[in-house]
Amino acid sequence: MRKTVQKLTGTFYFDSSGFPFSIRRVEGKRVSHAHDFTGVVHSHDFIEIVIICDGVGEQIVDGAAGQVCAGDVFIMQNRMSHGFPDYRSLKIVNVMFARRLLRGTESYFRKLPGYHVIFRGVPGKGSRSGEFRGRLKLGRRQLHLLLELVARAEEELQLRHSGFEVSCITLLYGMILLLARSFTETPGNPAEATLRIGRLLSELETGYAEKWSLPRMARSSSMSVSTLLRVFRNATGTTPVEYLLRLRLENAKAMLAETSWPIGEVALRCGFHDSNYFSRKFAERFRLSPRCYRKNADLAE
Repeated sequence: MRKTVQKLTGTFYFDSSGFPFSIRRVEGKRVSHAHDFTGVVHSHDFIEIVIICDGVGEQIVDGAAGQVCAGDVFIMQNRMSHGFPDYRSLKIVNVMFARRLLRGTESYFRKLPGYHVIFRGVPGKGSRSGEFRGRLKLGRRQLHLLLELVARAEEELQLRHSGFEVSCITLLYGMILLLARSFTETPGNPAEATLRIGRLLSELETGYAEKWSLPRMARSSSMSVSTLLRVFRNATGTTPVEYLLRLRLENAKAMLAETSWPIGEVALRCGFHDSNYFSRKFAERFRLSPRCYRKNADLAE
């Protein structure tokens, strides 16, 4: 019989001010804070960075159980379930935040292969035996640097001086950057095929206007076309071509709102060499023509 997964919301952990960021510590098998569900399999409607600071124990992530120890870090997306059936000897820090805190900066984080792997769901659904999704193993120095950022954010949350929200967000960005870089640079983190997809996604983020083909994407990720199509869909839920099209359209949307460039130039800058095709695809995705979207954006200012 499948165990029920407790669904937890940010209202349990974020204060009434509306700032969706919180830090909770767990040490040993005792209730350490309100709504402490450490020992119960649960999921969230926010992102949680779970840092194992010390000790050895067991965790279940999306149904896969395994041992965890100091230096393990897990990124729990809102669709993932996890819990610690054994955490008597563990010291854990949970950094919790709403994804909206990344708005306006996520396009820069997406240039990091490691960010795609640990914060955007690559390598996709499921885990191989002995592996967890979103897992990162930090060395002693990396763990120390991460916990320094956490401690500074905790102090800001406690003192609540003017501008503490900005400081916390800045420190959160530092944590994400450290983790994304560590995932790329640390041997064994992650499986090479996983990192290849992350690197390809980063290349598409920065070079979306370039001329891409499936063979070029396959060469870039050191895979055959058939392998790329299978692994890419498992990682992102879509095909490389559809992913690139969506990326181009999202950038075109931003350009239309932020510049006065002619629509044909926006199309070209985003990799569309046929403005009629661009307008048709834009309307299919956003339910407005590029011209109407720009007009509405101007009126909203």
